[in-house]
Amino acid sequence: MMIRHNKKGFTLIELVITMTIASIIAMVTAQLISRPVTAYANLSLRAQLVDAAESSLERMTREIRTALPNSIRIGCSNKCIEFLRTIDGSRYRLSAPGNVLSFDQSSLDSDGFEVLGHLSDPASIVTSNNPDDCRTGNADCLVIYNTGQINHDAYQLDNIATVKNINGSPSVIEFSFPGGQLAFPTSSPAQRFSIVDTPISYICDDTTTKTITRYQDYPITANHNNVDTETELMAFSGTEKALVSNKITGCSFTYNAGSATRSGLVTINLTLSETMPSGHVESISLIQQIHVVNTP
Repeated sequence: MMIRHNKKGFTLIELVITMTIASIIAMVTAQLISRPVTAYANLSLRAQLVDAAESSLERMTREIRTALPNSIRIGCSNKCIEFLRTIDGSRYRLSAPGNVLSFDQSSLDSDGFEVLGHLSDPASIVTSNNPDDCRTGNADCLVIYNTGQINHDAYQLDNIATVKNINGSPSVIEFSFPGGQLAFPTSSPAQRFSIVDTPISYICDDTTTKTITRYQDYPITANHNNVDTETELMAFSGTEKALVSNKITGCSFTYNAGSATRSGLVTINLTLSETMPSGHVESISLIQQIHVVNTP
């Protein structure tokens, strides 16, 4: 007796339909998975941009607040800022007893003066017997009553001296003038003095390198136009530079000098951009306003 076995399988049409449905399901599943992953990657990169911008602004803010009163200079079509950094300061003795500052233009006034109050860290102040070492960055500078005006402009060396020695308790500061003058031109109404260690520059290039770079330890220069590019700054042997931020696609520095009764105001606008995994360019823009003391 013969036994027949009915063998059934997929037809070609059924196989094609099955493969088509499987492809559609795979495509839909991939989209459902990839969209959240892409969104997360975009969000992560956006957060990195914000963090980089905030870190750069915070660094510049902290340092700009140390600027010598009335020493902030804006140049490069608002793409760079320069200032003289103060590292210490206090008040000087103007009347006896004790060593005083006379401001007498007829006799040399450099034997030293007594500090009223105290210096934060006198041991860290760099001294020198060479009167020109303050200007060239080889010693720290003593500055009194910097208004930024004629005869009171530290960049012009009007009211600046090289710190020669610090000794005693209370501290007595000895100094020497780089320009050969006999005394500081004018006393500060509040008897204030500042110790400056170096000029600082931040230069933004939002077109070529897309970076903000910081420079220090170069000579004090009267004309800002002579120290407002990397080429000019790096021509000095002691200049140090450091990258502050990259991915910069927009930036500007502005300065409102304020008045005798109102602080100055530095405003920084910063834009960073990044190409996201989705292909579009994401940009974030932040603004920071910094109040700076302008009372010398």
